[in-house]
Amino acid sequence: MVLIKWSNDYAVGVAEIDSQHRELFKLFDDLNDAMATHKEKQVTEKLLSQLIDFWDMHCKMEENYMKQFGCSGLHAHHFAHDGFKKKLHGVLEKMKRGETISELESLPILHAWLRGHILGTDKKHSQWIIKQQRAAIAEDSSAYVKWTDDFSVGVAEIDSQHQELVEMINTLHASMTENVQSPETTRILAELADYTQRHFKTEEDYMLLFHFSEYAEHKQAHDEFVGKVLDLQNRAKWGSDLLGLDVLDFIKTWFEEHLVGVDKKYMECFKAAGLQ
Repeated sequence: MVLIKWSNDYAVGVAEIDSQHRELFKLFDDLNDAMATHKEKQVTEKLLSQLIDFWDMHCKMEENYMKQFGCSGLHAHHFAHDGFKKKLHGVLEKMKRGETISELESLPILHAWLRGHILGTDKKHSQWIIKQQRAAIAEDSSAYVKWTDDFSVGVAEIDSQHQELVEMINTLHASMTENVQSPETTRILAELADYTQRHFKTEEDYMLLFHFSEYAEHKQAHDEFVGKVLDLQNRAKWGSDLLGLDVLDFIKTWFEEHLVGVDKKYMECFKAAGLQ
């Protein structure tokens, strides 16, 4: 039973934070389903404990972002996080004692607080984080790939993922410049392959959802690039002499041309659907 379905309205534009918010929605739904179908007491308590642990980890991650990018209101944000954690712990203790959960402690009320928190303070602080991330990338004159506004597709979630890919390509460039066949290069290529596939799925899911007319061509371009990156990953793994900086130039050129020449094509479709 779904409490509230995740939608792009709840996206704050920072990929890691959005991913964890989706997981929080799922954990709430799993717990709600267990309670609605009267699962065993141990099952419900375990699910709530998992939710508390994930909330704790998520809050630390968010607050680290705020510290890193100099967000104001960190103390108040931590206070809100800690207060919600205490409410969840209170519900868990009542479950263990077999006491009745009050209406104010019910899952719909707790979930409503989470949604309000995301739409309010989380979005506000994420806008600042995104602004600082873009400024840092723009100011790095030594960057192999430099983020510019020309790359923006007007969708915060996708722009954030594109910026993450820029950082990964720059990290890969630094590693390959030092040692093309190092274990670090192999590790970064594996991360790039994994993140690229997850990013492409985000775009493709939206294309299908909004009936983008050039979905097939776009997906084919994605599949071909993923195949190339996976091939590079295997070359690095087995120490191939064919892995050189010219290969990195291919990744850079494909990425920049794809953003400006291909991804821009879905902007009007996504915008008309209300995605931003």
